[in-house]
Amino acid sequence: MVKKFDVITKLYEEATQEVTESPEKWIAFLRSASKNYRLPFDEQLLIQGKTGFQRNCGV
Repeated sequence: MVKKFDVITKLYEEATQEVTESPEKWIAFLRSASKNYRLPFDEQLLIQGKTGFQRNCGV
């Protein structure tokens, strides 16, 4: 059985790799993060990993 911590850790690592693939993706992440400034960095990264760059999460 996979633990919740392991799943979140894997999502975090994948999101980090995706966001840092290119300067364009990093800038897209920063634009999205600026719209969700109330959320901590790690939560924003997980949201990006889960939803991609097409959608922003409303707060």
